[in-house]
Amino acid sequence: MIKKQIPNIVTSLNLLCGFLGILTIAYGYNSHSGLSNNDLPIYLMFAAAFFDFVDGFVARALKVDSPLGKQLDSLADVVTFGVLPGLLMFTAIGESLSCYVHFNPYDAIDRLIHGNRGIEFEYPKSGSKWNLIYMLPALLVPILSAFRLAKFNIDTRQSHSFIGLPTPANGLFLATVYYVIQHNSYGAANCFHPALLAGLVFVFAVLLVAPIPLFAMKFKAFTWKGNEVRFIFLAMAITLLAIFQLAAFPIVIILYILTSIINNILTRNNNEV
Repeated sequence: MIKKQIPNIVTSLNLLCGFLGILTIAYGYNSHSGLSNNDLPIYLMFAAAFFDFVDGFVARALKVDSPLGKQLDSLADVVTFGVLPGLLMFTAIGESLSCYVHFNPYDAIDRLIHGNRGIEFEYPKSGSKWNLIYMLPALLVPILSAFRLAKFNIDTRQSHSFIGLPTPANGLFLATVYYVIQHNSYGAANCFHPALLAGLVFVFAVLLVAPIPLFAMKFKAFTWKGNEVRFIFLAMAITLLAIFQLAAFPIVIILYILTSIINNILTRNNNEV
């Protein structure tokens, strides 16, 4: 009985990391361990990605695959790779708004919900509450992540490849974009316009449900033939990460999408010939 629950416990660690990441943002966690103020949620998401990757191996090794584990995995991913990155980008866009238009989105939300409450809010003309529109794409991330995961669970076409960007890949992409923003040499969000961030988040949220076939990093055998695309991508990804470290991850995800599209075109042309 306990043996059957071991993979589910590993999956639960994924969920726990996502929940802790949300808590660190919500309560303004201040690290004393050398990490900057907003790095811990990103590291927690990478830890969750490790547990998300390992739980399937554990289930297969113990021969205890179950429908329950599949559903639990998706529910954990909604929190960790849907809600958490959506919250990170909501924060990032809010910071860029305060930088570019002297706009506090949290005050604006409070004003929309509660009204003035007898307090006169002073906003510059460029700081209209309509700037909240920039933050709407961040709200799409958890919604479309949930839709993508629910669709994945019932789509038999995605056993050896993906249709649409996998939720963990999207979550890690957005988390590392936030990391780059926080660690740019000009200060947080200073060189990222809110419209640029909003557009980027919107595009990647849509990619979750876009009907684009993407190859999976699943090796049936470790031979070159049949795995050419995987080995080439893996070599490029490792090289980029070795040079640029965590900041390279957004480039790696974009490279993954472009490599998949090129592979789709070449495969279709070969089939036509």
